[in-house]
Amino acid sequence: MINEPPCLKPSPWQILRPFIGRPEIALIVSLVFWIVVQWLFPQTILRVLFQVAVIVLALWVTVRIVRRGLRMMIWRLRNRLIVAYLFMAVVPILLLFLAAEIGALFLSEQVAIYLISNEFDRHVSQVKFTAQSLIRMEQAGRHDAALRVEASLEDRFPGAEFLLTKADVPLLPAQPELAHPPRGWKDASGLIVKDGHLYIWAHQISDQFEVTLLTPITPNFLAALVRNLGKVTIIGGNGAGSMMRLHDQDSTVSPVSNETPPAMNKLDLFISHYKIMPTALWDSPQKSTTATLGLFSHISAVFRVIFSDKADFDESTLLTLFYSILASFLVIQVVSIAIGISLSRFITKAVHDLYQGTMRVKQGDFQYKIPINGNDQLASLSGSFNEMTTKVEQLLIVAKQQERIVAELEIARAVQAQLYPTKVPDSRCFHIEAKYNPALSVSGDYYDYQNAGDGLIAVAIGDVAGKGISAALLMAALASTVRTQLSFCLEANHPIISTSQLVGHLNKHLYANTNPEKYATFFLGVYNEATEVLTYTNAGHLPPLLIRNGKVESLEVNGTVVGLFPKVPYTESHLPMLPGDLIIFYTDGVSEAEDAYEEMYGEDRLADLVLRNAHLPSSEILQKIADAVEQWTYDPAHRDDMTLLIVRRS
Repeated sequence: MINEPPCLKPSPWQILRPFIGRPEIALIVSLVFWIVVQWLFPQTILRVLFQVAVIVLALWVTVRIVRRGLRMMIWRLRNRLIVAYLFMAVVPILLLFLAAEIGALFLSEQVAIYLISNEFDRHVSQVKFTAQSLIRMEQAGRHDAALRVEASLEDRFPGAEFLLTKADVPLLPAQPELAHPPRGWKDASGLIVKDGHLYIWAHQISDQFEVTLLTPITPNFLAALVRNLGKVTIIGGNGAGSMMRLHDQDSTVSPVSNETPPAMNKLDLFISHYKIMPTALWDSPQKSTTATLGLFSHISAVFRVIFSDKADFDESTLLTLFYSILASFLVIQVVSIAIGISLSRFITKAVHDLYQGTMRVKQGDFQYKIPINGNDQLASLSGSFNEMTTKVEQLLIVAKQQERIVAELEIARAVQAQLYPTKVPDSRCFHIEAKYNPALSVSGDYYDYQNAGDGLIAVAIGDVAGKGISAALLMAALASTVRTQLSFCLEANHPIISTSQLVGHLNKHLYANTNPEKYATFFLGVYNEATEVLTYTNAGHLPPLLIRNGKVESLEVNGTVVGLFPKVPYTESHLPMLPGDLIIFYTDGVSEAEDAYEEMYGEDRLADLVLRNAHLPSSEILQKIADAVEQWTYDPAHRDDMTLLIVRRS
């Protein structure tokens, strides 16, 4: 009994890995950076950039999740119908509520900060206007006006201080508590930090007069900007402004509530909004910092303030925004209905097509094909139905063709095996070794060696264009012709065989008896043991490699391929064979073998391999070449016929 390995429980990462891609990883990283920046640098532009990145990536991931979920849901027919109904009914309602909530949140944030900042700016304008009024009055009435201002400041701006000077000499009030501002100040107004406290101030200069008016910012002041709106704060900025703080509340003044109102329900979202405000520094006229005016509230509180005082907002703009959102909802509703109807029609049509297909097949019409639309379960079912009918129709035909092809290939293989030489010619110093690896059961590669007369040994190798049975037939014709001509020379006992004439006769014979597109590369060599010279003619075949004295040389090419042109002149070359010489003959299945990057093995690698192993026996050299080519080739199914032949001179 074989012990089966225990089932391993997948880890959480293995479960989630198919659902986490680059967008999800980018969202997690951006969210972490946004939290860090929000904590350490809340007032920098980095916070906004990371916030935008998080929103964009979140939308992208949401779309991916929705698409993946929809694909999983609508694979089954039942779920497809459910999704259709959801698109027609539930989705528009959910979108309506979601858009209303987002719109309310966005609108309340914008309106709330507008109300607060507008009221704050109004106070700044009042302080500036009061200072300008004092500086612009006639000199005769300025004293009385200053007294009136001093009397009313406490009512309008509790805790306010002012100073009227002429040529740096205080005029009013009689006993000023406010010191003259440092040198360098010009007309200015807004926020200022003095002695670590925040003020609203105005400074005006005219001729020899200067007016400085400061009103402190207290919690009551912030709470009274827009009552019942929410909690209003001012947060200090960088540099000296980081020490700014509010004034303590006067105990004689009734406190105004400055707390965040409670939420009315779970849909009453919390809002927080900020506005950066430039802030001057009392002791440094040339420098400035920033303060952040912040608001914390809920949507309901903002809308209570809006609708309690209709003059604080533009009703036409809000109405236009409402109508725009409503129109968007209507468009989404129409699109959802259209999608639901389209899905329903698609389902019913696919089922009807399948029914029609089964009826036609039942009647014996296997050529009928169901139309395929889309890429879902129904489309896959229709495609499977079409493939099934096609395979049923072709089953008997394929079986018969397969039997015939197998029989023909077996006959061709047996016939071709008889064409290759089985016995090496006897020679005292000329040794031959061959290796043949067909890509198919039959091939177009050819090699031969035999006695061609007294002391003559013929060596031939060729490569027919193409593969399979057609190439094997042409190879058989080539082998038959060569052996016939060599047999004639052997019977006639010719002392000299002209390889160029033999190749020329072979070319004419193949051209006359084969199709025009059929041709072959061919090499024929005759070794004379008496003269120790190899006479050869190379008709377009890959040049054999001669290994002599540790060097590699390529033999000559004496003409083009055989069987392609009727009249081709061929020459012949003469190579004296020295002791130790080795010649390697090969076909393109060796040199043109490609790796996974479509790079050929090449003649240089072959030459280097043979040169490094030339001292080994011929059979081992051939095996090393075959192993190297097999390792180089990325797919054995795409290999070409490979034929190798080695001759040695001992």
